[in-house]
Amino acid sequence: MLVRALISSLAAVVMAASLIVAAPQPGQTAGPIGAAVEECLVRSAIVPLEVAADADARALREAAARTLQHALLLRHADAVAGAEIERDSGGEAVALRLVGVTGSPGADGLARAEVERLETHLRAEARSLQLVVGEVAEQPLTALCMSLDRVLHLDGETGDAIVSAAIDQRAASLRIGLDVAASAHPALERRIEALPSAMQDEPAATGADLLTELGLTDLGVPVELIADVADEPVSRMHDTDGYGGGNAIRVGNLACTTGFAVRTSDGASAVMSAGHCAFPLGANGGAVVSGHASNLCGRGSGSGIGRVSQNLVAGSRHVDSLVIRTGSARPTMWLGSGCSGSHEVPVHGAGQVSSGASVGFSGARQGERYATRTSEPAGCYDFGYWACSIYRSISSAPVPPWSNYACLPGDSGGPTFRHRSGGGVIALGLISASGYDLGINRCSWVDMATALHLSGATMMTHSSLTMAAPSRIAGQNRFETAALLSASGYPRGARQVYVASGELFPDALSAGAAAAHVRAPLLLTAAAALPAATRAELVRLAPTSIVLVGGLPSVSAAVEASLAELAPVTRLAGANRYETSALIAQHAFTDGAGTAFIATGRGFPDALAAGPVAAMQGAPILLVDGNGTASPATLAALDALGATTLTVVGGIPSVATAVVDAMREGRTATRVAGANRYQTAVRINAAFPARPPTLYIAAGNRFPDALAASAVAGARGAPLYLTPSSCLDGSLPMEHRRLGAPPIVLLGGTPTLTHDVTRYELCG
Repeated sequence: MLVRALISSLAAVVMAASLIVAAPQPGQTAGPIGAAVEECLVRSAIVPLEVAADADARALREAAARTLQHALLLRHADAVAGAEIERDSGGEAVALRLVGVTGSPGADGLARAEVERLETHLRAEARSLQLVVGEVAEQPLTALCMSLDRVLHLDGETGDAIVSAAIDQRAASLRIGLDVAASAHPALERRIEALPSAMQDEPAATGADLLTELGLTDLGVPVELIADVADEPVSRMHDTDGYGGGNAIRVGNLACTTGFAVRTSDGASAVMSAGHCAFPLGANGGAVVSGHASNLCGRGSGSGIGRVSQNLVAGSRHVDSLVIRTGSARPTMWLGSGCSGSHEVPVHGAGQVSSGASVGFSGARQGERYATRTSEPAGCYDFGYWACSIYRSISSAPVPPWSNYACLPGDSGGPTFRHRSGGGVIALGLISASGYDLGINRCSWVDMATALHLSGATMMTHSSLTMAAPSRIAGQNRFETAALLSASGYPRGARQVYVASGELFPDALSAGAAAAHVRAPLLLTAAAALPAATRAELVRLAPTSIVLVGGLPSVSAAVEASLAELAPVTRLAGANRYETSALIAQHAFTDGAGTAFIATGRGFPDALAAGPVAAMQGAPILLVDGNGTASPATLAALDALGATTLTVVGGIPSVATAVVDAMREGRTATRVAGANRYQTAVRINAAFPARPPTLYIAAGNRFPDALAASAVAGARGAPLYLTPSSCLDGSLPMEHRRLGAPPIVLLGGTPTLTHDVTRYELCG
């Protein structure tokens, strides 16, 4: 519709559970004008994205492109006029097209500087974006944003005629949509009809004479006019034990639908809906009850749900969403027919949908419907309020009749979603407006990322119903985290302590299972100096001996000397990680071991997850070169231990068959492997019986925070599972139930395991 040229850069929207707006930095417009620019960007859904460093390449590229775009426009709004993301046929970002300002520094130079300010994991993707310098504008983004703000707040007949407005990032102009059915303006109606149509993707017109009649000749920025249509604000039926997405509600006497369940910034449970449902428009405190306000589906029970506690329509940005506090919020969503629905499905977090993909709608009146998301850009539309970050979806079904519409009056606030490959759904946004009154099969929605960002709320997910909120062990760095783990597992001190490098993983992998076997904590050190947190924990533990693992390249003589000041030190160091692993096993398992666990020393995940299982079974972990051969040191250690059974952890790519065969003589070998590191962890932990004291979860893509966990988890008889940094592996809720729902402990801070893991947002 209106802003077809606005930001085609947003043809694929990536959402994160949290979006970060950068604080003012040198070179950034500050104060009221800076706030106006920030608001201007939010209206256009130009918001930075937070993704984990292990996210897939497409997500990293999308986050890099959008974060770079946002940073450039926000920080240099007085030196650039526009920045648009260009995409290939698959919707992937390939370039950033820049519009500089006459007399200002080169926009490409500013963009390159902003690339270097990005987080490390985004820089490479940002550097690969082509920087294309387009036209040079006379007016900067600050002027465009101030003009946009003025247009959005016009009153009287002129304001009534304007149904849409946004900034065209490519043309660095203000694009205004005029009501093609401006019955209140008969003198303008015919001339508006002659304008290019937003629905037909035609080039916009300058329309200088119309601007004069509208009293907008003094905006001072380039303006484009287009013939647009004004959508009308629209406002399902099913009483249930709890409220999630797709339930019919009455707010005052308006028929609306609940959106997704969330948690407010203070942790209260709530559901979201459309801001225009509250009356008077934008009001807070209004009672919300079950059932429609009309007889379309029957009025329902009228039982109380909660009250409107935060309505963004009433805020400065006037975004069409609100928050309803209720103790009955549930992270589920209704599917099936309108009014009655047919069944509920779990909600597993917020996500994205690309141009041309199927979008689901589940309003209480129209029910479960699907449409195709068009390539129309995000922007703001005037429905008597401003609904921002909207996409229009056009159904493939013929229209009319109205029964084929994606959404109808009464569906407002309901969920837009996509199905998740592992079951359940992913939230995309909240239904805002229908094109029913206009005869256009179109359903608009508020982007979930924008609604969450502005409200400060976070998604509530299905797993949170069955999994109690986790605790977290996290220090400022890996050394502090290891010290905290030690304190949690050994509150009364320990006679012996293992110390290994926290900068490299191999030595600590074998040390963890060995330390658990002898009931000793494992602490980490830097190569050059003993960290303060490690020293402090050693003083608290007051050991009588310290086992230092690794050679001088891993742990210096200076560290050994510092340790020797606290207790006698024994260093175990071979010529390589495999020899060191063999020495650790023989040192800790002096009585031998009938079983030995074998894992690759080239990577950390398999050995990390296997540590507690090995400790439970009284077995050492021996590292091997999984793509090479079994070293003489490994074979000698197996003979010395008297091991007759081998448990090989990981698939053939991790530990090749030839390596296993070299160790098999006189021994039986069993391989435990999953499709990936996370499934391998699940399969190895199947050895744990129900009701362990704790279930530990660590990042499967980052080793530091979890290195010391095996020693504590193994000693406590608790399993250690792996998950990606940015979401919860889908197998963990089932494993949690199998184990009798033990308390969950996350290892590491939010850079290692993000808030989405805390909320149990499932991957996929």
